[in-house]
Amino acid sequence: MGITPETRSPTYPTTKATKTMPVVAFDGFSLGNLPRLK
Repeated sequence: MGITPETRSPTYPTTKATKTMPVVAFDGFSLGNLPRLK
């Protein structure tokens, strides 16, 4: 999937992953790991 430690950051900085992965992809990722963001 390309999940990197940078994407797991609470702040979720603008990195390569942000541009390659759509918001929907991170949204689904946050559902399992960061549910409080949803």
